[in-house]
Amino acid sequence: MGAWMLGVRPGWTVLSIEGQAVQTKEDIEDALQAAAEKEKRYMVCFEKGAGKFGTEAKEKAEREKRQLAKLRKEFRFQGRIERSEHRGTSFAQLERVCGCLEENCAAWTDHLPAKMSKTSGKMLRMDFLNFHHLSNYLILPMTKPRKCAFVEMLTSQPQQPSWFVSHWWGTPVLGFTECLSRHVAVRNLGLDSAYWTRW
Repeated sequence: MGAWMLGVRPGWTVLSIEGQAVQTKEDIEDALQAAAEKEKRYMVCFEKGAGKFGTEAKEKAEREKRQLAKLRKEFRFQGRIERSEHRGTSFAQLERVCGCLEENCAAWTDHLPAKMSKTSGKMLRMDFLNFHHLSNYLILPMTKPRKCAFVEMLTSQPQQPSWFVSHWWGTPVLGFTECLSRHVAVRNLGLDSAYWTRW
């Protein structure tokens, strides 16, 4: 209540307590507990976050709504591909996804916690946008309402993969695409060559 009366609002980040830097929720709870046990005043430093109330919050919600509507126009459900082994993704389709990410990622924030991502809280850029971000901002919003595979937003035609690709979800999507581009060139493959990869 005291912090609220002093102007602190939801969405603000605790930077330090009694001069001790904090990063995780556990750090904050431990430092607050230790400070409270001393039974004297203590200093908490905050970083102002995005507004959650009033015009700013309304504008942000409207922006997100418009962007989601735009993505839903771009990625419409194409039809069921019955057999999962026919749900490969072509390199051309992967490039299309990358183009969409490049166009939209500046409006997205790295939602991962600080202990998982050194860019936590920052606006996304293609040089570090990874598969966690891709899933959060594109794949889940497109597939969850339809309960479908993401490739079914790209085609209704079976695409039997010739290649299996394993990757870490922290890999930047751009770097992943560049690796596959090199593979396509070295193997002299067409852009419709399908890969099996876990989105």
